[in-house]
Amino acid sequence: MNHRYQSGSTIHIVIITILIAAVLGLLGFVFWQNFVNKPATSTESTGSSTVADETPDSTASEQVGTGTLLAVSSWGIQGRYVDGSVKLQYELNTSFGSESLSLTDPRLADYTGCTDPHEAGYVQRYLANQEFFTIGDQTPKKASVRYAEGYGAARGHAGDYYYFYTSPQASCSTDATASAIQEAAANAAKEFVTSLEEI
Repeated sequence: MNHRYQSGSTIHIVIITILIAAVLGLLGFVFWQNFVNKPATSTESTGSSTVADETPDSTASEQVGTGTLLAVSSWGIQGRYVDGSVKLQYELNTSFGSESLSLTDPRLADYTGCTDPHEAGYVQRYLANQEFFTIGDQTPKKASVRYAEGYGAARGHAGDYYYFYTSPQASCSTDATASAIQEAAANAAKEFVTSLEEI
């Protein structure tokens, strides 16, 4: 009788061991896929918002007509915004299988708490058929569907990609001037995303 009880425990231990190995294997596969699908350049340093140089991956913007043109050469896109006081800068990031563009205005760095590269929000880009989750909706949907549903504070479409803008969740500072700069930069970022076009 004692032998039979030990035999049942052994089966439970084997099943638990197999389940743990399966979970570890699945996690390893997911991390490996993220590693393999990562672009060769995962970050791009922030550049100046006033243009003089035409380097291919410059974060520079330039005054054109009634607005400012910001080109993201490595993504092959450009967009415009009207507020001439805003000087948008960007930084490219890759994480969790998607690429994002953190936006800020360098004037915010003068205020305590406003030093993150995404103080004006961030833009995520997805291929039309690429599925992703959103907060509050854990059903994966294609980027083209999310675009049609109106996902994001602003959205744009250029070439094979869909772009979704997420605005800052809160003011980076209690200072009224910093809040005004951040709000103006966020509004400029929305204009930038909705005006995106291929270079």
